[in-house]
Amino acid sequence: TINAAHALGLGDTIGSIEVGKSADFLILNTDDYRNLTYLLGGNLISKTFVAGLQSSTVTR
Repeated sequence: TINAAHALGLGDTIGSIEVGKSADFLILNTDDYRNLTYLLGGNLISKTFVAGLQSSTVTR
């Protein structure tokens, strides 16, 4: 994503997770990212962040 941000001239504000940059990302409930392919169809979202701020939490 950093290369795409630089291509748009936005590399100073987005494109990587760093202090001072805006980021949207998810925290997934899995021990190993390699299992994601096998767990498709289930809801693995634990937390959602928009512009670096937590927007929702799923309680299980």
